[in-house]
Amino acid sequence: MRRRARLLVTHVCLLLTIWAPPAMTSNASPAGPRDRLPVDEYVEAYRIFDMGRNGGLGYSESADAAQLGWGESYVLADYVYMWRVTGDASWLRKLRDHADALFASMSDHDGDGYSGWQTDRYSVALAEVAFAGEGAGLLDVQERISDIQAAHAVTGHTYRIAFGADGGYTVADTSTGERQSHPATDGALDGVPGVRIALRGAPRRGDTYTIHTTAVEPLEYLIHEGMLLHPIALFIEAAMAGEDEALRVDAQRYLGLMRDNFAPKWDRCWVEMPGARGAYAAPDSPAERTPGRVLPHNQYAMHAQAYSVLDPFLPSLRLGDRAHRMAENFRSHMRVAGNAYSWNYWDWDGGHSGPEDSSHAAINVGLVIEGARRGFVFDEGDASRVARTLLDIMWNGSLTAPNVGDRVDSAKGDTYFTLRRWSELAAYDPKVWDVCLAVFRQRGEPPADIPTMLHAQKGLADD
Repeated sequence: MRRRARLLVTHVCLLLTIWAPPAMTSNASPAGPRDRLPVDEYVEAYRIFDMGRNGGLGYSESADAAQLGWGESYVLADYVYMWRVTGDASWLRKLRDHADALFASMSDHDGDGYSGWQTDRYSVALAEVAFAGEGAGLLDVQERISDIQAAHAVTGHTYRIAFGADGGYTVADTSTGERQSHPATDGALDGVPGVRIALRGAPRRGDTYTIHTTAVEPLEYLIHEGMLLHPIALFIEAAMAGEDEALRVDAQRYLGLMRDNFAPKWDRCWVEMPGARGAYAAPDSPAERTPGRVLPHNQYAMHAQAYSVLDPFLPSLRLGDRAHRMAENFRSHMRVAGNAYSWNYWDWDGGHSGPEDSSHAAINVGLVIEGARRGFVFDEGDASRVARTLLDIMWNGSLTAPNVGDRVDSAKGDTYFTLRRWSELAAYDPKVWDVCLAVFRQRGEPPADIPTMLHAQKGLADD
């Protein structure tokens, strides 16, 4: 019992250390009274909103990994924020209920021995042409269809294209028996859904081609799992430091899943890099958009954050080492821009995508914040520089008509900015709070943003 009490005190002290506001930095705004949101009023407003969202179930009943990763994960994170703001463990119990529903819906769709969630939303459809004779090369067939709408039109059927004497052609779906006739063309051929086919010459009567297509297939994505696992890891951390025995039992159960399922399932995709760096690559599947290539920064950054939280509870897995290596990899691609930082959405050997959009960038901002709070790779100076990215580069300078640019290197555009994670930079420069509060109010104070704003308010640097 005495040992357990010591462990409890240790975990509580750790949480208090992690969430204590940092000291003011030299480039922060002067301390002073700031406009605040009345906590009780906004907590109640969010509670009503949450219960009106599918009866309080959020998106936890979805079977689609994309919906879970880009929808339900935010609900889970918001419950963590609400617990931190209020100290009310009912928010942790709500997260537990959602997590149980999520874990119950997992499946091992590809028989690799690990369960997860799948989606076919981003999968690539395939097409292959077969022709025996002199007309080979007459048809230019798109082999990989990555456009989401076009890819989902691909049926997975086999088609036979036959040309007539007048240059017209018929397309027969050999899987269904359906047959279509088309007039002569010197450009694109129709009739194979989702597949772009171009004519590169003059066909002869009787020329026949076979097009084999492969429909999109469900895949599992590291990013979707990371988005879900990070708030669940924060639940584990909170429950293990708390006094609720039932929640601790749930946390231990989730730790077993982390140890036996989620941590090892992606080992085959781990890539070690020079300079104590590392990251995950996309699985080597033809249905992947970039099979075998190292993932965009935001897509591995969520696992870095989750692993940094889980490491003390699963030390034998050395998750902290992987978190450190992923953070080092992202840091190696950050560029100093005055008092700020800039970075790309994606860097790979021999190329990059260009500057990251502000929505996906929120995930990488979260990695910098977690590193600064937990003491790996990043520090308060780095977090302050990222705050300047928002204030010096992306923000238009107005609090009455605020706008934040679409990318981390520009104030242009008004499409992507999310308050999530960016607003937490108020802990390093309180001017961030002023900007985010102005955006929040300009947007009509959407209830979905209440947890984000209350959480940022709790960590204000001038508290």
